[in-house]
Amino acid sequence: VTISKNSGAYGKHVMISHSLKNQKYVTVYAHMNSLSVKSGQTVSKGMKIGTVGNTGNSFGNHLHFEIHKNSYKYSSYSAANSVNPLNYL
Repeated sequence: VTISKNSGAYGKHVMISHSLKNQKYVTVYAHMNSLSVKSGQTVSKGMKIGTVGNTGNSFGNHLHFEIHKNSYKYSSYSAANSVNPLNYL
């Protein structure tokens, strides 16, 4: 877990670094109601990281999910280095 905090438009959110076939990724889970993990914590498949919510700039309970290749790069004008999550699920 690289980030677990309440901040900005994402509200309560978690970012997790992953490695798959020698490629690095960062997943983002935002607008959560509660956070069950802390920054620096190691997580594994199936672990609860939090609960769905409506925090930050959000208009109803949902999970905002992103996958970024290499590292997290935010751009308010584009998806930056995000990739289609359906290719990884």
